[in-house]
This record gives sequence, structure tokens and C-alpha cells, in this order.
Amino acid sequence: MGWKASQIHKKIDVLNLEWTSGSSRDRVMATLVCNYLRRQGLLVRECSVHDGLNAINGLCPRLLFMTNTIGARENFEIMRYAVQRGVSGVSLIVEGNIREGDDELESAMIWGWNHDHVLYEDLHFQWSERARRITLRQHPELQGRVLISGGVGFDNYKIGVSVDRPEILRNFGKARYAKVVGVGCWDFGIFYPEDSRHAIWGKYYDKSAQENFRADGRRFHDLLEQTIMRNPSVLFLLKEHPGVLLGRRASGIEGLDSYDNVIILKDELPIDQCIAVSDVWLVYESTTALEAWLMGRQTALLNPSGRDFPRDVLHQGSPDYATADSVCDALELFFSKGMLPGFMERQEKRDSLIEDVIQWGDGLNHVRAGNEIIELLRQKSALPLKAENAGEQLQRWRQHVRWVIKSWRADKSTPYGFSDQEVNEFAAEMRVRQEAFYDHLGLTSADLLSVRSI
Repeated sequence: MGWKASQIHKKIDVLNLEWTSGSSRDRVMATLVCNYLRRQGLLVRECSVHDGLNAINGLCPRLLFMTNTIGARENFEIMRYAVQRGVSGVSLIVEGNIREGDDELESAMIWGWNHDHVLYEDLHFQWSERARRITLRQHPELQGRVLISGGVGFDNYKIGVSVDRPEILRNFGKARYAKVVGVGCWDFGIFYPEDSRHAIWGKYYDKSAQENFRADGRRFHDLLEQTIMRNPSVLFLLKEHPGVLLGRRASGIEGLDSYDNVIILKDELPIDQCIAVSDVWLVYESTTALEAWLMGRQTALLNPSGRDFPRDVLHQGSPDYATADSVCDALELFFSKGMLPGFMERQEKRDSLIEDVIQWGDGLNHVRAGNEIIELLRQKSALPLKAENAGEQLQRWRQHVRWVIKSWRADKSTPYGFSDQEVNEFAAEMRVRQEAFYDHLGLTSADLLSVRSI
């Protein structure tokens, strides 16, 4: 069955609010779900977080869907506003690989900016049974409201990333390079007092551990610089973490763009395309290693002081290299024989980690989330919005005035440069890929409805 016309609906079924309109981590997740809901006949709108309160008030959606309500104060406040006005709410989780073993750190990863520690939305989706077990151990009252969708953003790597490597390299003036090593940067900035997040993360690591991480950031820089210098015929694509606040120093890559065989990217190219352009993917510590596995890329860790430090379990799926000699030898072997030393020996561990971290690697996690949204809407009657109180109205007006003023001088590279046209074009592009993926699996709309979360 094809994509149903939604015009028969007279009321918005689902409103999605995100920060960006073009291809990005959160936008990919949101559009995968929104497109699936459209396929099943729902009327869906995708709008900007920065005018979110006004969008809720004007469009009167039955349900607000967000990929993340804990990673930014704006997201949390918008969901709370929507639910208080009688709108149903559903959220995913962006950083869903919850670390186990420290109650305070677990709580920080579960709640983020939600300092109320109240789940306002009707349903919240997490990546895995392990993550939900951690959450329900701390908050058994959330039983039945915290479900497992799997890692929705990882579906993109199974559906297929459309990328033109020669064109991308030409756009950055690097077309002459035939070999590309991608590096997914970590964010060492959380361990620097001048980073606004240090007040939170500093509580979970003592001063000695924090200094070790800062020192490791400097050692990572030196290891990477030596590797770059010794491989002038290889292009190194350095991708900064999207949440980094202190720039390249916090990424451990300050000054490396002075080398001709280096590209440093932050928002210029989405992570899926960065991995797709690369022949091999290196990280200090990053869930992007898992994304690389799903795309068939080999991975390795650049850990100058070894892998023995507080971290998530994904590191177990990659070999680790601590010196420039070991990295350079590994890359030489990879480009001659097609294999990173120590990578194949960890295949069984990688298979186990995929289930442990994102539950399903079948590309249908967005369908699982979408089907729960459909079921929630089926169970709940459509009701008019509740009236705003004076505080809610003032909050909405203030946000809308900021949106209008800043949008006058914004472009798409700024937080307020949100383009409806770009959203629609990206949705259309993703829709073609999703439709081809469903067809490849032989799944009709009715078949897809039977794919459920747990």
C-alpha cells in the first residue's frame, strides 16, 4: 500500500517539534517516525522547537511527539506545557545507552533537564530492555509508561544512507584523496569548569578522574596529530560531537585543520554521511561506533592511556590502539588487506552489544514507536485544548516574540533558521528510502502494524 492522503483529517493528529529542519541526528529520527505515521493515514506536522508553544496553541494537535524531552530545557518545558493543556505526549530518547552502576549518574541520564523528575508525557521510549530495567528500578511507578522502541536513529543505517562520496570530497576541496579515515570525536569539555555542564557531570567524577580525562584529551590530540602527519596521502575527516560547547579544544583536535589532509566538521555534514564517506571509523568513546557497524564499517578505539576508564559497554566491540605506531600499522594493514587488527575477533561481542544497546538492528524501531503512537491515539478521544493560565500565555508570547525577531535575521545555519521547505524536502527524500526498504522486506502497511515494541 502506498502513502495515504492525509487531507481527509480535519485536525492535526501529531505535531513533531525539533531544533533543526535539515538532516541531523534528531531530524532523521523524527522524520522516520513522522513518515511512517503519514503512511498509516495520520496528519502530521513537523515544526520548530523555538516556536513550539505557539504551534501547539495554533494547530491544536491531538499528540505531541518529540525525539528528546530531557536534553534541553526548552524541550522539557514544551512537553510539560502541551500535557498541561490536554495534549497527549510521546517522547524518544536521544542518548539512550544508559550507564549502570551509579544511582546519581543513572538518574541524570534518565531525567536530564527534567528537574521535576515527573514523566509528563503519556509514553516514553527507551533503547533497550537494559535501559528500561535501570529506569524502572529507580522509578517503579513508571511501569507501563516506559516502553522499548529500540534505537530509532539507528534505523537509518539499515534503511540505507544516500551519499555521493566524490561530490562531498569535491565540495570540501579534497577530491584528490582516495582513502578516508573518519574520526568520531568525544566531548572532553564536560570536565572543564568553564563548560556549563560541568556542574552536573563534575558530581559524578572526582577531581583526579576529571584531570585524567582532560589529560587524555591532550594525549588524544597528540596521537591523532602524529597519525595525520605520518599519513599525508590519507584524508582524515574529524567529526565533532554535536553538543560540544568549548569547540575544538574540547574535542581534542585544536589546530589539526592546519594539515592539508584534514577536514573538521560539526554541523556541515550529518553523522551518517560522515561514516558513509569514510573507509574506516575511529573513536575515543562514542556510540557512533555502533552506527558504523550497522553500515558495515570497521572501527577502532584511539585510547592513548588504554581503555580502562568509566565508559559504556560499546568499547568492547572494537580493538584499541594506544600509540601512533599501532594506529599507523593498523591503517596500513587495513588499506592493503581490508582488515583492522583485532576487529574480526570481536564480531560475536558486537552482535551481543547491538541487542544490549539498541535491542533490534532490523531497521524497524521507528515502526515500533509509530505503532504505539497510533494505539495511543486510538485509545484517547480528541478533545479541545484546555485554556491557558496567565503564566502559560505569557510564556508562549515571549517565545513567539523571540522567534519572530530572531527569524528576521536568521538563516538555516542558526538555531532559528528553521525552514518548512527544508523539512518537507527531507521528509520526501526519506519517504522514498523508507518505501524502498519496506518493499525490500516485503512488508505491507498491515504487516508493519504488527511490528510492536515491548
